[in-house]
Amino acid sequence: MTVSTGDHRAPLHTTGPDLEKLYARHWTPLINYINRRLSDRHMAEEIVQETMLRAWRHADKLDPERGSLQSWLCRVAHNIMVDRIRRKHARPAEVYDTSASHQAYVIGDHASAVGTAVDVQRAIAQLSPIHRTVLRLIYFDGRTCAEAAEILGIPSGTVRSRVHYALRQLRTALEDNRFADG
Repeated sequence: MTVSTGDHRAPLHTTGPDLEKLYARHWTPLINYINRRLSDRHMAEEIVQETMLRAWRHADKLDPERGSLQSWLCRVAHNIMVDRIRRKHARPAEVYDTSASHQAYVIGDHASAVGTAVDVQRAIAQLSPIHRTVLRLIYFDGRTCAEAAEILGIPSGTVRSRVHYALRQLRTALEDNRFADG
């Protein structure tokens, strides 16, 4: 890495006066650059601090032939800023114990919903194939009665009739199962 002092570029050493020159020359412009985008001075200082740390860690890898130190520092600071913004939006906001109300809702046990799903699957399995097919097309595939009729090659009134009788049989099977278990 080199520190530009006027027209001449000298290798940057990671300690002593070169590091001080790096901070003196680039700290304020980088803070201003990031702060203009974020409008958060504290976050801008954190980002520039991370940028300087990366410059210090990778001082031996920077080549003056590939570009200026200022442009490299701006790119690194910009990348860190974008990463932090993405990370902030990817994580949900934290909720502290003090912010929760005393009557916060408790998520109940979902075992009954699982049991109901199993009961419905069993009841559907007891239906005749024509009734299962109509229910699958209408309720699981999201088809209209007209679309289901076209697929099955039957009138739409027949589809509506089969749906009606299938739901009635399903209701009876679920009620019988509920009384048998209870």
